[in-house]
Amino acid sequence: MNPPVRNYDGGISFLMEKQRERLKAQLVQRIGEMAEATADELFGPAANDPSSVVYEHTVTPHGQETSSESLLTDEIKQHIRNTIHDEFASVLRDISYRIGVLTDLADRLSGKENGRVTAQDLNLAVHLIEGYVFTDNSPNAGSVAWSDVHIQYRGTTYAVQDGNTDKKYIWWKMSSPTVFQTDDTKPTLTQDDVLVAINEGGKANILITPGKMVSGAAILDGTVNSGELANSSVIAAKIANSAVQESKIANNAVTSNKIQNDAVTTNKISNNAVTSSKIPDNEITGTKLTNGAVTSAKLADNAVTGDKIADGGVTAGKIASGAINSSSMFANGVVTNAALAGNIEGAKLADGAITAAKIGAGAVAAEKLNLAMHVMF
Repeated sequence: MNPPVRNYDGGISFLMEKQRERLKAQLVQRIGEMAEATADELFGPAANDPSSVVYEHTVTPHGQETSSESLLTDEIKQHIRNTIHDEFASVLRDISYRIGVLTDLADRLSGKENGRVTAQDLNLAVHLIEGYVFTDNSPNAGSVAWSDVHIQYRGTTYAVQDGNTDKKYIWWKMSSPTVFQTDDTKPTLTQDDVLVAINEGGKANILITPGKMVSGAAILDGTVNSGELANSSVIAAKIANSAVQESKIANNAVTSNKIQNDAVTTNKISNNAVTSSKIPDNEITGTKLTNGAVTSAKLADNAVTGDKIADGGVTAGKIASGAINSSSMFANGVVTNAALAGNIEGAKLADGAITAAKIGAGAVAAEKLNLAMHVMF
């Protein structure tokens, strides 16, 4: 016999009848779903067509004929048990939740001090979650599972089917209120939708409950500006490799103490980048000059002094014709007879250049004289 229902201003009776009708409808729906699920699991979708079922016959050791239908009885029973356990568990949890709601209501209306105001008593334009269980790393590592979830919104309680996901975002959508939506992409929510939880690698971070710390993944893209960042908040570990591009570096921002020793290689120096003002005095030694690198155009006038020319360094081929044109170019005794052999022509002697002191005795033969008289010798 059912216990009598006490009537507190008619509120308890009305709510109990409402919950009873809701549970009956839900039970009928779930039982139908369980039957279809069991049939599909055993025989596939074609099981709904009786003409497609084929019954085979076998003979037992005692010669008794047995149909395969009877052999499947135990398997069918086991599938039914599994389906009832999985599917009906959420119905039982929903019953438990609603009984708790009615108990709280009865306690409150009867004047008990422990009577609580439940979400069903409220008609708020905000989302509330009740009776929920989230399990981390279930059914597998990286996934989260939920059960017995009820979303209260604008005076209506919506029972959400049990489920699980390995996706990052879990949200409730007003247009599909009995199931959670999941995706790895941040959802676009209307004013009637709500982000319920974020799967942080197998850990459920519940967002819909008040007082919970908000995950950074719940922040709208593009809404964190420089003003929201504290000074020195971006540390080196938060900068990805190759993330700092040239356009992000201010002019003169890279100082010499930011460059490692030997970090600037030759292929990093552009042509003509090293000017004379960048080279200290006496820094370029002879070993740094390639053969033929110092051309005449690179030598200043009078830059090559006598002490810079090695002995024998100036050969005849390096003296231009007519370059030595006066006695001031010769030191005393520099030009010897051997050096002049056969090389002094008459055109090269100035008038009166050969004096008597320069002519040795018997040095001028008679045939070398042009006289207007006869000479006998």
